[in-house]
Amino acid sequence: MTALTLRAVFRLALRQTEGLIGSIIGLLGLALAVPDHSTLSRRAKTLEVPRPQPRSDGESIHLLVDSTGLRLCGAGEWLLEKHGTKTRRSWRKLHIGLDAGSGQIVAASLTAKEIDDGAEAAIGRFKQVIGDGLRSRTDERRETEVDIAVHALNRMSELRRPN
Repeated sequence: MTALTLRAVFRLALRQTEGLIGSIIGLLGLALAVPDHSTLSRRAKTLEVPRPQPRSDGESIHLLVDSTGLRLCGAGEWLLEKHGTKTRRSWRKLHIGLDAGSGQIVAASLTAKEIDDGAEAAIGRFKQVIGDGLRSRTDERRETEVDIAVHALNRMSELRRPN
């Protein structure tokens, strides 16, 4: 989860993530094995990412809903840039539910590009920190990529909010 979090926040490819984790482990002087890029990809398919817990007081929340399109990044993207071919890019739609009181993202769902809603408020934070592209190649891994990004954004929100 740490490696995939660093990948999401720093917008890295899997091989770059492997190198970063190896460098960090080396700098810390730890004798740990570094997972290779294919292992990170396989584990992303089934990784259980912690979700925000409901309020302990049982009080209801004011939920804000927002959505945006996320471009699918893949092996063919550099060909498009290099040769300028005209192909339609693939998209997925990210829908989030935001607790208005705490600023935490309490729900996230990745759907096909045809699904729509009328909100557009908190998604700017997602795109500014994480970006507007999904780098994973399968829907299961894309779901984990979004879950990791949401987890990282929630953690950042916790750290910046005063008690």
